[in-house]
Amino acid sequence: MNTLSDEILNYAKDVNNHGNGVIYYRNRDYYQYEMAVSFFSSAVGDLYNTVHQNGGTSLVGCSDEAMKEIGMAYMKIALLYKADRQEWYVNSVSAENAFYCLIRYFKTTGDSSSLPYLFILLRENKDLLKDKFGESWEKLNIDRLTRPFGPGLSDEVMLSACLRYYHVYVIRHILSLSYDIKNGRLLVEDNTFAFLYPDFNEMVSSFMKLYENFDKDEFAVGREKLGKTYFDTIYDLCKNVLLKY
Repeated sequence: MNTLSDEILNYAKDVNNHGNGVIYYRNRDYYQYEMAVSFFSSAVGDLYNTVHQNGGTSLVGCSDEAMKEIGMAYMKIALLYKADRQEWYVNSVSAENAFYCLIRYFKTTGDSSSLPYLFILLRENKDLLKDKFGESWEKLNIDRLTRPFGPGLSDEVMLSACLRYYHVYVIRHILSLSYDIKNGRLLVEDNTFAFLYPDFNEMVSSFMKLYENFDKDEFAVGREKLGKTYFDTIYDLCKNVLLKY
């Protein structure tokens, strides 16, 4: 008999299978694309509602080995699902769940093949994690927020810089863990990722040029440390949210 964890994993596999179809057929075959979107939307409902109805702890309770599959599914929901006005939160919640699952897989297994999916997530829509970047800044700068006269102008500038720039440092940290920049290749090959994103090396090359420009920015002090710090802090915040409901 399937457990709840098995059910979640199986729904995630369905999301990934149909999500792959959405990505592949998007600019190739309109009819196949529309079919893929229909099946994808149904699979999204199964996965999202199952975890929502059983609480975030049901996701935390899934095995470490299942985290990549589930994280990939949430990443696709975050980027591909067309939520209506009543479901605006589905994409941001899914982005947070993807962040948690994909990083947990890496942290517990040592396999970095899950992390390039986070590169894609942050590159395509960093705003889905805007709240968590803001919460991380507040957590890491609590002393500034609890001063007698409250945060000052410089603190507001720092928070603004965090929301606009720090995702670049997190992406760079992700690459440091999963990509050989000198030789232009992933540290761990993933056939599915290569199929879905055949131009990933070009994406990385374009990002590194962007990163070099950010390196010159006045807020880019200790950027390597900032990347790691926010990578870990956002992960902890996403985990804590799941444990609370």
